Amino acid sequence: MTQTTLPVRVRDHLVDLLNDGVLGHVTWLTSRGRLNTAIMWIDYDGEHLLTSSRLGSAKGRAFRSDPRV
Repeated sequence: MTQTTLPVRVRDHLVDLLNDGVLGHVTWLTSRGRLNTAIMWIDYDGEHLLTSSRLGSAKGRAFRSDPRV
């Protein structure tokens, strides 16, 4: 299966919300088709939304397996 990254531009009026180390909700579909949501610290480097999770965690595996997250 080929995966592609979907470019998403953060609108200018929302950038200020991302510059202060904010908490955000990240939601993804599990392998069973269920929604799973996690509260995470979110940062913005001017181009990308950044989050962190442990490499071996279920959340980290889900993020790496689906670029839409």
